[in-house]
Amino acid sequence: ANIGLATLSLLRAFPEARIIALEIEDGNFEMLTRNLAPFPNATPVKAALWCEDGELEVRDPGEGAWGFRVGAAGDPSGAEGPSPSRRIPAMTVATVMQRYGAECIDLLK
Repeated sequence: ANIGLATLSLLRAFPEARIIALEIEDGNFEMLTRNLAPFPNATPVKAALWCEDGELEVRDPGEGAWGFRVGAAGDPSGAEGPSPSRRIPAMTVATVMQRYGAECIDLLK
């Protein structure tokens, strides 16, 4: 979801829509949460969309903010980098739907 600009645009175009916005990066998530605060039908979630439920590791390989690597927790090939990793929750589409009571998804971005 990044900081929520696309989410805000969708909320303006479809004010009755229910939006679940996933973001993993700390600074982006803080801004996303602030941007979506006036909209009770938008839910910011600190997690990643992934092929299975669990945890992911995020590492900074020293290439700046655009160079973060994400991979399955405990899998060194997916999250190489010199910095210590941090872990984030990962969810499948089915889990997101179940957890937030969505019967269908009209748009997945």
